[in-house]
Formats: sequence, C-alpha cells, structure tokens
Amino acid sequence: MRFTIGRKILTGFLIVLFLLAIVSGISVLKMSDMGQEAVSIENKWMPSVKTLATMQADLYDIQHSLLEIILENDDQKIVQYQSKMNDSIAELKTIQRKYTSAYTTNDNERTFLKQFIDSEEQYLKSFPEVIQARKGNDFITANFLISQSIPHFNQAMNYLSQLISFNDSGSNLATGSSIQTFKSGRIFVIVLSIITILAGVGMAFIISRMISIPLTRVTTAAERLANGDLTVQDLIIRNKDELGDLAKSFHHMTSNLREIMYQVGIHSEMVAASSEELTASADQTSSASEHVALHAQNVATDVHKQVLDLEDSKNTIGEMLEGSKQIVIRVQETSSAVNQATQLSLNGNESIQASMKQMDIIHSSVEQLVEIVKKLGENSIEVGKIINVITDIASQTNLLALNAAIEAARAGEHGKGFAVVAYQVRMLADQTGMSAKQISNLVTNNQFETQKAIQSMEKNAKEVTEGMFIINDAGKSFMHIQEAVKSIEIQTEEVSAAVVQMAAGAEQIASSIAIVIDLAEKSAANTQSVSGAAEEQLASMEEINASATALSTMATELQNIISKFKV
Repeated sequence: MRFTIGRKILTGFLIVLFLLAIVSGISVLKMSDMGQEAVSIENKWMPSVKTLATMQADLYDIQHSLLEIILENDDQKIVQYQSKMNDSIAELKTIQRKYTSAYTTNDNERTFLKQFIDSEEQYLKSFPEVIQARKGNDFITANFLISQSIPHFNQAMNYLSQLISFNDSGSNLATGSSIQTFKSGRIFVIVLSIITILAGVGMAFIISRMISIPLTRVTTAAERLANGDLTVQDLIIRNKDELGDLAKSFHHMTSNLREIMYQVGIHSEMVAASSEELTASADQTSSASEHVALHAQNVATDVHKQVLDLEDSKNTIGEMLEGSKQIVIRVQETSSAVNQATQLSLNGNESIQASMKQMDIIHSSVEQLVEIVKKLGENSIEVGKIINVITDIASQTNLLALNAAIEAARAGEHGKGFAVVAYQVRMLADQTGMSAKQISNLVTNNQFETQKAIQSMEKNAKEVTEGMFIINDAGKSFMHIQEAVKSIEIQTEEVSAAVVQMAAGAEQIASSIAIVIDLAEKSAANTQSVSGAAEEQLASMEEINASATALSTMATELQNIISKFKV
C-alpha cells in the first residue's frame, strides 16, 4: 500500500489527536478520583465526627442530670431532671443506631463501638437503683452506686475518644489521598501536553519538508523548461506518493521534448538544404530542359520524405502534449491532497477548541470542590461551638460541686454523704473539661487540615488554568500547520501554471511544423506539375523557385524557434 500525501498528513494529525485524547482522559479520571475523596470527607468522615461529639455531649448531659437529681431537694425539679435524663438517653440510643448503620466501615471501628456500647450499658444499668436510693434519701448508697459506675463512664468516654481519633485519621487520609491524586494528575497532564505540542510541531515540520522540497525541485525544473532550457538534469525524488509520480512524469516529458527538439532541428536543416538545392536546380532548368523532369522528381521525392519526417515530429509533439496533460492531472491530484490536509488541520483546530471546553469544565469542578471543603470547615466551627457549651457546663458543674461541699461542711456529721457526692461531681467536672479540651484540639486540627485542603484545591484551579494555556498553544501550532499547507497549495498552483505554459509552447511548435508540412506538400505538387509539361517548364520553375524561397524562409524561422531551446 502506497503511503500517499493524504495518508501522511492524516497519520500526523491522528497521532496528535490521540495524545490529546489521552491528556483529556487522564484529566477526567484524576478529577473523578478527587471528587470521590471529597464526597467521602463530606458524607462519611465529618458527619461521623459530629455524631460522635453529639454522643459524647449526650453522655455528659446524662451524668449531669443524674448528679442534679442527687443534689436537688425540690421534687418537681427532680422530675424535670429525670425527664431530661431520659430524653438524653433516648437521643443517645438513636444516634448510636444511626452511627452503627451509616458510618461503621471496618472491624476496628465496630470493635470500638461495641466496647463503647457495653461500657455505656454498664454505666446506665445502675441508674434505676441510684434514683431509688435518692428517693429514699439514702445518699450513702446512691454515692456508692455512682462511684461504682464512674469507671464504666470513663471507659465509655475513652472509647468515644478513640472513635473520634479514628474518624479524624480517616479524614486526614482522604485529604492526603486527594492531594496526591491532584499532584500525580498535574504531572501527567503537563508532561503529555508538552509531548503533544512537540509531536505536533515535529509532524508539521516533517510533513511540510516531505512535500515542499520535491515541489520546489519540480517548480524550478518546470521554470527552466518553460524558458527553453532542455538541459534539466533528472529529478531524484524517492517519494513513493503523488510527488514521486509527478517527478517520473516530468522526467519522461523532458526526455521526449529533448528528443523532439533534436529531431526537429535536424529536419529543419535538411529542409533548408533541400530548398537551396531546389533553387539551384531551378536556375539550371533553362540550359538543361531534358533534366528538368528528373530533377523535379528528385525534389518531389526529397520533399515527400521531409513531409513524412515532419509528420513524425508532429506525432512526437502530440505525445509530448499528452505527457503534459498527465503532469497536469498529477498536479491536480497533489492539489486535492493539499486541500485534504487543509481540512484535517481545521478538524485538528476544532479538537483543540473541544479540549479547551473540557478544561473549563474541570476548572468549574475544582471550584465546586473548594466550596464543599469550605463548607466542611464551617461544620468544624459549629462542632467547636458545641465543645464550648460542654466546657461551660463542666465549669458550672464544678462550681455547683464546690457549693455542695461547702454546705456539707456546714451540716457536719449529717453532710458527709453530700461531701462525697460533691467530690465525685468535681471529679466528673474536671474530666469533662479535659475531654472537651481534647475534642477542641481535634476540631482545631481538623480545621487546620481543612484549610490546607482549601489551599490545595485553589492551587489545583490555578494548575488547570495553566493546562488551558498549554492547550491554547497547541491550537496555535495547528494554525501554523494550516499556514504551511496553504503555502504548499500555492506552490502546486505555480507548478500547474508552468506545465500549462510548456504545453502552450509545444502546441506552437506543432502549429509551425503543420505550416512547414503544408508548404512542403505544395512544393511536391508543383514539382510534379513541372515533370508533366516541358513547354511550361520555365513558368513552373519560377513557381518552384518562389516556393523554395518560402520554404527556406520557413526553415530559417523554425531554426530560430528551435534555437531558443538548449538541448
């Protein structure tokens, strides 16, 4: 299969378009991975941390309500605290079920959650007995039961802290994975974009050289041929395409034209010599009438021979004209291939515009991801506010325990039970404050990581913009390719014009030979008429002399025309 000009240009464009498709595909895949990581942070890790913080707050509320029931003397308020405590327990159970069904993803997390639920149930198990002892004013028993439940409470809070740390680590891993995906995607896009641009420029340069160099050689040779220089050397063009066929046809035409001019020159000299001989014979007819017929017959024979030779020359020029037509056809085929290359360059430019639109879509996706991560940061701020409320509750509880200890000291022996309760309340308040501080630190760290993710997303948007500029440069390269193909089209038109001019010159030569043939035939007819009537020989010889003079003039003109060509 021949590797024609159209196939060469098509191959170059297909390679560039293939590389562009790879760039677009990798960009879309990387952005899809980043989007999945962001969705994981928004739908799993942040809601799970918020849910665990709510569970922790509910557990503190339950403990606070139980202590208020022990310390309160107003039965109506005791009922209110007990109702509040039951509501907190119900809410805690609901949130536990929601977390279990929606956010547990692996065995370690399920193990921590199960241990938390077991510790929580052990802690809540003693509540009915504590309330019953309080109703009977048995503060010693109530204090004993509370002191036994405190380890279960601490264990439950510890497991909650581990769950929060686990989910915070998962969020950090998702954020790091998203950033790593962006970095690797950016490197792939930049490298492949540079390769695509270099490949496009290289293919344009190679294809333009493969077409322009042979066309330039053919154009130069055709101009020399049109100016009459038939010493043009053979064109060495090894292309196995339309340009190679054009060079072979041009070489064949040049050889035929050189041979025709050589034969025409020889025959024109022979015609001139014959005309001179004919004139000399006419001058001698008056003294040798008996030789008139013989000389006239010889002249007729010679003229007839020249007519045959000139007809051969005319046929050869006809073949040359056919060769010129073949060259014109080849040039037209080359022009068609160039037009196809122009259309392909336009299609490549349209593909570049489509890639730029795709980069705009990616840029919009990055901006949406930035907004999502900012929203996650705002949720972290809300969690921080909840922790502040818990810290305030712990401070108030500590103050209440201090007041209870003072009142117990005033009561003396009867206030010892209250003193123990007040001590336990202060201890729980201190633990609450420490846990709230730990959660606050975790939320602050999460806010810091979220801010880093926002900065990374904004940097992603900037890199996508740079990728848009790179693809725009590739579009400019396609415009340069289109201009190079246009230049080739102009050179092809020049070759076609030169070949047409050369064909016109050949037609002029054929016309001159036809005139010479006509004159030669007339001379032959005149010579035959001389041999038929001796009494009219003088008059006929005058006509022969005139015809010979005209033939000599035509031969001279033909030699002048042939002298324009360098053989």
